[in-house]
Amino acid sequence: LSKQLAAETQKRQNAEMLCLQTLFQKATELAVERDARKTSEGLSASLQEQMNRMSQKLDELVDEKEKRKTAEELCTTLKRQLATMIQATQELDAEKALRKAAEDHVAVLQDVLETVTIEKDELKTQLQQKSVSGFSHGATWQYEIDGRWEAFTPEATEQMHQAYLDYLKEIPGSQHKTICSGGVARVMDFELMQQKHLRTGKTRQIRVSAGVPRQWVTPPEDLLQQGNDLRSFYKEVADPEIWESIRTILHHTGHAWNTSMQCNCMITAEIKSVHRIENMRLWHRYKMRLDTMRRDHATYKISVEPAELGLDGVFPCMAECQEFFNCGETLALDVDEKILLHGTSSDNADAIVREGFDHRTCQNGLYGLGVYFACAACKSHQYTCEHFKGPQHRRLNHACERTLIIARVALGDSYVATGTRKNDRRPPLRSDSSLGTYDSIMVKPGLITGHQNQEQIHQEHVIFDREQAYPCFVVQYRL
Repeated sequence: LSKQLAAETQKRQNAEMLCLQTLFQKATELAVERDARKTSEGLSASLQEQMNRMSQKLDELVDEKEKRKTAEELCTTLKRQLATMIQATQELDAEKALRKAAEDHVAVLQDVLETVTIEKDELKTQLQQKSVSGFSHGATWQYEIDGRWEAFTPEATEQMHQAYLDYLKEIPGSQHKTICSGGVARVMDFELMQQKHLRTGKTRQIRVSAGVPRQWVTPPEDLLQQGNDLRSFYKEVADPEIWESIRTILHHTGHAWNTSMQCNCMITAEIKSVHRIENMRLWHRYKMRLDTMRRDHATYKISVEPAELGLDGVFPCMAECQEFFNCGETLALDVDEKILLHGTSSDNADAIVREGFDHRTCQNGLYGLGVYFACAACKSHQYTCEHFKGPQHRRLNHACERTLIIARVALGDSYVATGTRKNDRRPPLRSDSSLGTYDSIMVKPGLITGHQNQEQIHQEHVIFDREQAYPCFVVQYRL
């Protein structure tokens, strides 16, 4: 029994042990299963969390992609719009450039049209040989274009001249004047010296040119208003170089050097005054005469040979001082313009300054009834005294004030005299009479047929047109 009990007990214990082992195994399995489940649940939660994060990230990526796509589309749109704007700007700039070029071209064409119109009017005027009434004043009005000065038509110049004179007289409302010429209307402002084109509104500077030598000191506005007042013509000269040159002419031209001749008295000549003559009316009459001579020479195909100066002297004073007394206006070689001397009285000098040289007053002369000029002061000196005039009177040293005019003379095509020509009222005909007359007479020192002494002592030049000489300087002197 004890063994049975022991065996049963052992058996029971073995069964319990087996049961315990089975329970332990199941418990272990359950624990493992629980741990596995727990792990699985944790893993699942982790995976879920990761999935959630990935889903969020994916959503963010999707959003970012959408935003990027939107941004790219916006950028593309902006680029397209920018390109369109750039193209539009370029087209606008090109259009502006074309418009400016067109406007500039129109302006150039307008200027060309105005210039052509002016030239056409001038040509028409010349072809019709019409002169504008009152245009003898000689002044020209000019407008500035592209840095140069162009002349208005004679018609416009005359209108502006009359309007400017009204302005100088301070007539109310005369500052502005509308001038119509060549189909174009412009408003002139004489105070600002500007013109304004009525159609285009364009303004330009204007000026008046008196057309006189540049050394003249009288302002254009005074020249345009010159009357017959002698004071407006005489301008005192204090330049020591001019005085010295005149002194040289008085002391050293002709036969002043010869102590055996009365001409020697000239070495004691003392200058009292020197005046430059600024007579605008006389000057333009003289210049017009030069133009007439040029036309005659061109018509007759005349070639002018320059006259030699100082043939009656030892020193080349007159030849060397030619340009010195031109008042800034170069001597014209094509009409053989020369600086020569003319002796007269003070009263006669005033008449010459006012009205010019007048050959009609000549009462006698070996070479015709003209105006006589010399290269030697001693020859001109013979006619400077009211009491003793001419070479027949030998009182050359009489104490009185003398007057010498230094003149510009257009000799042109000179006839060289071989004999006297008393009472002639014009230069002789050329060898071919169809070519007209010579422009002046030149008398050289030497044998002269019909001369009371059979020979000419001094060189002389004679003109027969009052417009062919201009009195540049009036010199007062005493011995």
